[in-house]
Amino acid sequence: MVNLADALWGTRGLVLGRMERTQREFPYALFVADEKGAAREAWDLAPGQSAVIILDRKGAIRFFKEGKLAPAEIRQGVRIVQEELKGG
Repeated sequence: MVNLADALWGTRGLVLGRMERTQREFPYALFVADEKGAAREAWDLAPGQSAVIILDRKGAIRFFKEGKLAPAEIRQGVRIVQEELKGG
């Protein structure tokens, strides 16, 4: 999800273009443009930061990390995604 509310003035078109190109490159990924920053507000995330949120098939949070991921956190996140893809 890309928070367009945090995009620099005048860059909205560039951000959307990049999202479209990335979506074509990775068709199984899901990219969502959040025009008003509603998700950031709902999840109480810091402005301008990134967050990785991995949900299971029922919508329960399996992994949450705001900010930069450490190598061990990356491995943990990948493992969780692999488990979910296998049917968890």
